[in-house]
Amino acid sequence: LFPSHDSPISKGSLLAQPADLQPTFSGKKGLPSSSVNQIIKDKEGHIWIATDNGIAIKNTTSKKLEQLVAKIIGSVKQIAFTDDLIYIANNNWINIVDNKSLKIAKKIQLGTGSEVKKLRNINNQIWAITTNAVFRINGLIITKIRYENPKKIPMDIAGHKNNIFLITYPRSSILEYNGDSFQETGLTNLVNPKYDENYISLS
Repeated sequence: LFPSHDSPISKGSLLAQPADLQPTFSGKKGLPSSSVNQIIKDKEGHIWIATDNGIAIKNTTSKKLEQLVAKIIGSVKQIAFTDDLIYIANNNWINIVDNKSLKIAKKIQLGTGSEVKKLRNINNQIWAITTNAVFRINGLIITKIRYENPKKIPMDIAGHKNNIFLITYPRSSILEYNGDSFQETGLTNLVNPKYDENYISLS
């Protein structure tokens, strides 16, 4: 099992706690959109909900967080955290927010047609999986990572000990990061490895 480094919240846990699911954001009740892309908890215990019409944050009364939420408009696809920064993906943009000031430190455009599908924290570095590329983000510095066979579509990424694996489609094959690019390995030929945002099973 390869655990992810974010703290996603399952739909089951949401259904088990309906009374606690009235997210408050910018003084309003409920969610900004009924289409939810991600639910994740930060280390302070705030629950961040990414929707097709902005962010809702539960368990906070912070005015700074409310101001940040007001600045993030449009469809929010993914959110990830490191020790010092918050990463918020709007389609093909990534907003990098300073965790202390809660101000946007940098905005990165990934290119036309490169919509963010996953943000993962692996060893305190953020990996962005888009519709046609893989990016590693170290602080404010972003690097596009090459992978074999560009016909394959990147789907997800996970870390295990010192290894980083990329899951691609079609045929759900697995590529391994060698420090420069993702290459085929003995794991590449596994048939349909099972994975979700909580784990990857190679058995």
